Amino acid sequence: MIGRSSAWAVLVVGTVWSHCVPNPAVLAPDRPSLRNVSLYDALERRHTTRHFVPDADLNPGVLQDILWAAEGVNRGARDERYRTSPSSFLTRTIRVYVLCSRGVFVHEPVTGTLSKISDRDIRYETSELWRDRQSPYLILLVGNLSTLDESARKAGWGLDRETRLRVLWADAAVIAENVYLACAALGVGTGIIAGLNEAAIRRALDLGEDEVPVLAMTLGKEREGSQR
Repeated sequence: MIGRSSAWAVLVVGTVWSHCVPNPAVLAPDRPSLRNVSLYDALERRHTTRHFVPDADLNPGVLQDILWAAEGVNRGARDERYRTSPSSFLTRTIRVYVLCSRGVFVHEPVTGTLSKISDRDIRYETSELWRDRQSPYLILLVGNLSTLDESARKAGWGLDRETRLRVLWADAAVIAENVYLACAALGVGTGIIAGLNEAAIRRALDLGEDEVPVLAMTLGKEREGSQR
């Protein structure tokens, strides 16, 4: 189990973890790999990948671009809350985790880096479906109900738990579509896994009561003939 007091203590800045962790991102990236594909082409190519080449690593720059598309800072970094994906009340309640054979990492969207919080490979514990797909990477989206509730109250809204859960799902779904389109543009396989082992994830990440695993996304080189 990961202690909450130490979970955020290690911030990987300026370090390249072999294969798994990307270089630090620039806040206003040029990202030619994404610029070279039109929105139409990305939508035309978008698909779900069912099976992956298990040991095929992604280029760190490719992983970096996908994470920027998921929730990177945009619009010239005028405000760190301005991201590539929208968020209800600008709360930024969704945290993006990257799981791989080298451990568990949290994406830091403002710096474009990954914080390593565990050496454990918890992909097997996250979902039974992952065991069938065997993707080298798994993106895990975790929402925070208390942060959302606080921001909603400041805006004059009182939201019950069911409504807050729907908001988390909406925010996570937008991030997921951004990942889909980035993967289509970059030739990377991906797919949503909604059936999560919440209890195991909570234990592995030491999540608080109001932190909710929402969905996961496989990520990696697709096996031939596995598109859907």
